Amino acid sequence: MDANERNGIVAALASSALGGSSGATSFYLWVYALEHTTPTRVANTMTINPIAASLLAAVLIGEPLTLNLAVGVVTVGCGIWIASTASRQRELL
Repeated sequence: MDANERNGIVAALASSALGGSSGATSFYLWVYALEHTTPTRVANTMTINPIAASLLAAVLIGEPLTLNLAVGVVTVGCGIWIASTASRQRELL
């Protein structure tokens, strides 16, 4: 087995381990959150994942911060705010 094959196997194993552990962790946190708050609030937090990943990529590996990312951050933030305040207003009625 040469170095390229070995690196490919290591990369596949690392990807599987990271994907499996992060998937299991996110599922556990999802269920935990559903037990402690409303489904609307939990669903709103899922829209933050791509934005957080983009910002983390910018910090860790130097991905460029573009206008599209800025518009996405603002749009997702507004959507979460609208969904969160709309559900609170319905509870008050």
